[in-house]
Amino acid sequence: MISLLNKPLHFLILISLCFFLASLSTSYAEDLFEDGGIGGTGIIAMGDPDEDGGIGGTGIVGTITGFGSIYVNGHRITYDNNLLIETKDGIIGPKDLKLGQVIAVETEAKGDIFVAQNARLQYEVAGPIGAIDETGNRIEVMGQIVELSENTQYGSFSKISMKTGQFVEVSGLRSDENTIQASRLDLGGNSRNIALRGRISAADDMGFYIGQKHIKYEDVEGLRNIEVGKKVDIVGPFNGRRLRARIESDIPFEGRMKNLSVEGFLQRHKRRAGYRLGNMPIDKNNIASFAEGSVNDLTAGRRVFMRGQIDKERQLRIHAMHMKPQMLRKQIWQQKFRKKVKKRILEKRQEEGKNSTLDKRQETFKQKAFKKRQKALKKKRQEVIKQRIEKRREEKVRKRQRKRIDRR
Repeated sequence: MISLLNKPLHFLILISLCFFLASLSTSYAEDLFEDGGIGGTGIIAMGDPDEDGGIGGTGIVGTITGFGSIYVNGHRITYDNNLLIETKDGIIGPKDLKLGQVIAVETEAKGDIFVAQNARLQYEVAGPIGAIDETGNRIEVMGQIVELSENTQYGSFSKISMKTGQFVEVSGLRSDENTIQASRLDLGGNSRNIALRGRISAADDMGFYIGQKHIKYEDVEGLRNIEVGKKVDIVGPFNGRRLRARIESDIPFEGRMKNLSVEGFLQRHKRRAGYRLGNMPIDKNNIASFAEGSVNDLTAGRRVFMRGQIDKERQLRIHAMHMKPQMLRKQIWQQKFRKKVKKRILEKRQEEGKNSTLDKRQETFKQKAFKKRQKALKKKRQEVIKQRIEKRREEKVRKRQRKRIDRR
């Protein structure tokens, strides 16, 4: 310290300037990590922040169709075993995920594989069954119509055992404002937190409607600036007035993700011409390509898989639209297995056909040989009979001759 004081003044100024610049660079790097990353994941945004608004990564929203990693919208998503997945009842791990559940995943792309950074399960509705129709293909849960299909998965119970009053958690997607196409049904857990995601269809002085369900303002916390047409996510205890609600952003993941892969049903847009997918308006003239179908196939109620990108003006640019129904990975395996079985059966039949042709030829040859032998035996018998007849005739002639000689 004493030697440092003896240095010239300009040298001290130079050293202090270096420390100042170093501190500036460190704070800049920390700010870049905080502001340019993906919602607490620590991943630097893709592209130039000036061009892309500091967003990056890929957000995937869709139905879980397989495991061995997680398969959503045809993407393979790997994960760390320590990944925390947010649900209405708390935090779970990847091992607790089930087929047919709808999940929203923030990922980082590594080649053709996506690595999960954050994840959240989405229940369209969770609550007691209010009614079941005669066919059993449609139920009512908290004023929402839930349609069941042959592809709907069931956890720890069956479709036949459903009863009114049972608390169920419905995973699925809305085909319209009042109808949910269920991909999975689970019985409610011990916490029995209700959940309801949907668009506000109407409002009055006392509260607002989601489908046929009326929710009072006094029962909801954290909900401000209610507008008809906005999509809300409500979670809370089954019998209580402490419901937590939030208004969902028009852009999935609140714009944190640059790239998007979203599964959903097209719905008519009420404020503008065309359709919407969730909260996102879909401009049919802004779709770069169709993996299946064409522009003419865009109709309300059609299930689609959209891949797009959010530009610096927070506008959606659609790269591809896929309209072929997404099968569960289990169904894909079953389909492949059926094809293999059909192939084996066909090969077996062909082999049997060849063998049967050979057997027929052999049988024909045997029949011909048998007929030939029978014919030869018949001919031989006829010759033997003929010889015997001739011998008898000769004996008769000899007897006659002997009689004549004796008479003389």
